[in-house]
Order: sequence, then C-alpha cells, then structure tokens
Amino acid sequence: MPIYGSRAPYADPRDSDKQMKKKARLQGHIPHTGPSSLNYLYKKFQQIGKSREVSAVQQRRVMRENALNYELEGERMMADLRRARAPAFRGEGARMMGVDRVADEIIA
Repeated sequence: MPIYGSRAPYADPRDSDKQMKKKARLQGHIPHTGPSSLNYLYKKFQQIGKSREVSAVQQRRVMRENALNYELEGERMMADLRRARAPAFRGEGARMMGVDRVADEIIA
C-alpha cells in the first residue's frame, strides 16, 4: 500500500525554483509587490527639494517686485510733495509765502 501524507518520503519537485515561483505568481499565490517604501520616500524627497527651489525663486522674484514697487511709490510721493499735490500740504506753499510777506512787512 502506498504511503500518503506526512509519512511519505520527500520527492524532489519536477519544476525548478524559477518555474515554481513563476507559476505561484501567475496563480496568485504570491502577491504582487510594488515599489519599496524607500524608493517612494526618495521620490517624495526629490519632489520636496524641487518645490523648495521653485518656491525660493518665486519668493525672490516677489521680493524684488515689492522692493521696486516701494521705490517707485516713494518717488511718486516725493514728486507729489514737490508739486504740493498731497492733500495735507495743499495750500501750504501759499500760506508760507503769505507768512513770509507779513514777516517782511513787520520787519520793514
């Protein structure tokens, strides 16, 4: 009578290791593995580095634009003051000329 189960002597497999692994994968006994977590983290790290470089360039551009805008705004305000167009200084030139005229009349 033949021996079955755990009492049967070990028989060498008919397929090689590569063939057995291939069959197991095709039959779904071995799950498909994706990229390792190290590869995923490395790619994320690379993306973060690139985004930091881009954001640094954008911040520098915005800072340059702001500095230029502040400079132009200051020049415009100085020109307005020179032309007496600022609302707080409107008429100040005429008043100062009047004060000078009165002072000249009192002294003379």
